[in-house]
Amino acid sequence: MAQLNLSDIDALAPSLVPSLLAALDGQPLNPVERSARDLFAAWHYDVSPDSAAATIWQRFILLYDYDVLHPIWTYYKISAPPITPGALPEEFGSGATPSPLVGGFADDSLQGLLARLTSTDPSNAIFSPPSVPRRTAVDVLRQAFSESVKEIAARRGGNPSTWRYGDQHFVMMTSLLKSGTLDAGPYSYGGDGYTIDALLSNPIVRGGKPLGGVHRGGSSWRYVMDWGTGDATSSFPGGTSENPASPWYDNGIADWLAGKYTPMLSGDAAIAASKGRTWTLRP
Repeated sequence: MAQLNLSDIDALAPSLVPSLLAALDGQPLNPVERSARDLFAAWHYDVSPDSAAATIWQRFILLYDYDVLHPIWTYYKISAPPITPGALPEEFGSGATPSPLVGGFADDSLQGLLARLTSTDPSNAIFSPPSVPRRTAVDVLRQAFSESVKEIAARRGGNPSTWRYGDQHFVMMTSLLKSGTLDAGPYSYGGDGYTIDALLSNPIVRGGKPLGGVHRGGSSWRYVMDWGTGDATSSFPGGTSENPASPWYDNGIADWLAGKYTPMLSGDAAIAASKGRTWTLRP
């Protein structure tokens, strides 16, 4: 269970990447696209800090959603901000939905629908709304792949193997007071909204500006209970008192980042571990 809590396997990727690879077979790819395609072919769907394929995947799925659905929003006059090259997700919608104010389950539902139609009904009318020339899922897969590789290469150079996910994807333990002074991080980290070790949040704003690629939402408290022995372990990055003078304010961050757990004690074991210290709670 401790290992499962740390899983960074993206649950959506296996339903789309094989279709993408099939769509790219036999296509005249440039050297950067070919290298990116090879990364996908060898990828085990891990969204880990060292994965370069994860970097391409995150941009690809965003652009695939956009390329399929934005023409529909436009045709039916549903308000949706236009995309600009290199734009952050929140600048034109959180993914499949037309607005950053709509996301979560709506995004998941639409992305799941697109993944299913891509593999089972690639000629579905959703891929070819009245506002665009006739096309199929295969056409949009190729388009989104080419766009994503071109955009990332423009920012990070022409060698896809160096596009580490963790170089632009971070977790921050944010202050409840929204104070940058009391924040901890950002720390390079993996995960996304489709991994068990989840990491996803609305943009963090400090000094009036959003922090690109920095997240605070995810599996903050990890807990494993052995119902046979009664032993329990947990991992929590910091305290909740919002008191930076407390020794427990951020003492758990290093272990949390490393995936380490601490035994949860009770009774005599807890008393022994406290070395005689006691707390008295007063109203």
